[in-house]
Amino acid sequence: MSFTFLYHPKTKQKINLFSKNGKQLLKQYINSYNYLKQHGGMEVEESVVTESIVKILDLKNNTELSIDGNLLHRMTTLDKIKTSISSSKTYCNNQISDDFIKVYMGIHQEPRSNYLMIVYDTHTSGMIGSPRGFVLLTDGGDYLKIDLICVAPKHHMKRDHLLGSSGRFLMGKIETFARNIGKHFIKLDALEVVLTYYPRLGYTIDAPTERTSKIADKKIKILQEAKKGNTVAQTEINNAIEIIAKSIPGFYDPGTTTESLLENGVPMIKELRSL
Repeated sequence: MSFTFLYHPKTKQKINLFSKNGKQLLKQYINSYNYLKQHGGMEVEESVVTESIVKILDLKNNTELSIDGNLLHRMTTLDKIKTSISSSKTYCNNQISDDFIKVYMGIHQEPRSNYLMIVYDTHTSGMIGSPRGFVLLTDGGDYLKIDLICVAPKHHMKRDHLLGSSGRFLMGKIETFARNIGKHFIKLDALEVVLTYYPRLGYTIDAPTERTSKIADKKIKILQEAKKGNTVAQTEINNAIEIIAKSIPGFYDPGTTTESLLENGVPMIKELRSL
């Protein structure tokens, strides 16, 4: 039996196998198959990313959930997915230890986090690509805590101009998921290198008092100006960092330093107001 036609997986268009489009589609299928065998995903140079999708995995119950928090199905390949992601050094730029990821994701042990959210790109070919990033989330009652958020480095894949960054996309999906399962806040610990990023998304410092929080938030604006390249005295930057550190519980404990507190991240919070 010989085949002379292919069907486009997205448009369902019938394409002559020996035409230019047919040969290109066949090449994408072959590249996709080879990549899937090695990585469990697809990344084809000729394809264009058209949208991003997320999978939400309940780590403690081995199930997949919808963005609404509803059960979709039980996962029989969860361990394989976790191992594949945790073994990749590209997502967190080698800045997060293997032990941290294994403990929170639950590799050969009970997971500390409740949920694993993975973002995938989809392509003009209709294929789902390799993971572009992931988030580990802990259920804290009335809030979700972001334990870790990692995004793969930029690559040569062409993206539709309407798509934003994977990081911002993930943050939006976290908020949607949190709202849908009845959470009122999202919390995270922001490392110093990204401390100026989260306020742009509506996060404030989660200090013991509202007054302390407001003072620290004002100091972040100084760091934002410095990061933009505007002239800010080094003494002013150092003072801002010191005041931000003072807003973190435990600052006045014996032996505690500004560096040790910032190393663990600055507690931040965002209230999920009604839409």
